[in-house]
Amino acid sequence: FLQVTSLLCDSAVQKGVSHTELLLASPQECVLCLTGNSSFSSLLQNVQSVCVPPGAGDAPSIPVHPHFSLEAVRRVVSGLKERLEDLCKKESLKISTTVTEVYSLLTPEPGSRAELLHYPVKRAPIPKSQWQWLCSAAAAVTLDPDTAHCELSLSEDGKRVKQREEDSDDCDDGDKEEQSLSDNPHRFDLYTCVVSREAFTSGRHYWEVEVNDSWRIGVTRESAKRKGRLSLSPQQGYWCLYSYSSVFSALTDPVTRLPLSQRPRKLGVCVDIEERKVSFYTVESRAHLYTFTDMVFTQGEKIYPVFWTWDSDKDLELLPAVSVEIKPVTDS
Repeated sequence: FLQVTSLLCDSAVQKGVSHTELLLASPQECVLCLTGNSSFSSLLQNVQSVCVPPGAGDAPSIPVHPHFSLEAVRRVVSGLKERLEDLCKKESLKISTTVTEVYSLLTPEPGSRAELLHYPVKRAPIPKSQWQWLCSAAAAVTLDPDTAHCELSLSEDGKRVKQREEDSDDCDDGDKEEQSLSDNPHRFDLYTCVVSREAFTSGRHYWEVEVNDSWRIGVTRESAKRKGRLSLSPQQGYWCLYSYSSVFSALTDPVTRLPLSQRPRKLGVCVDIEERKVSFYTVESRAHLYTFTDMVFTQGEKIYPVFWTWDSDKDLELLPAVSVEIKPVTDS
């Protein structure tokens, strides 16, 4: 594989083919690019010699069809092309995110609280190809009722959650059944949180949530505390955004305020376990909101999507695993 890659790059340079053109080339075009390369010809001869049946010796009368070796090269080149495309899209998304963050830093800060409420930060949409790459990691996420605080009401399909009505007595201390639920070591007993059934230990995963008027959404590590008072901060193993009333922020320590003009109706979340980071996006405008980096967790530890809400009127709703269909971005 490495030999073919090196020879392909050398041939491209000799024939004046740029790396960008090489990346976009089809496997057949890559094979044509290798034509005439003496080192490649020697490599083909070695491959052909391996293909000679055992016991054939040096008999020149046994033909080896050249299609066999070329097809092997095509498969290698095709695999190389896919891996390069994935790498380029990943790096391109990083560049777009960095440009957005730099633009935000260069934008003058609001001079008053009133200005902050209408802070006009315009973020460029993530390009379609990069958004498609992001959506290709779509994960089906459902809520785990065994972890839900007793004041939360979950739908039967595990896709929606909101706070119970105020007159509900489900958390009364005298209710033995609810007391038993509270004793569950995985259940939140003070903060109205719930985590998903699904957990991630590797790879990249993306999901979307239609939000309500009071939410905290992000990810948490398996070892994070769930009982008693929590800060839902990275120091306690939580990486979340928070939205309520006139507040929209990333729950860093100290808190990072985000522009209210960028508060989403649909929130996209993408966690990359290997890179130890989680990013948030406004789905309707395909804009990057915030990224937590250098997540701290034990190698192989489970990472769960986590949800908090204090809204009894409207659900947080987990949306179906997204398709890569791209809709035009319109100003809201």
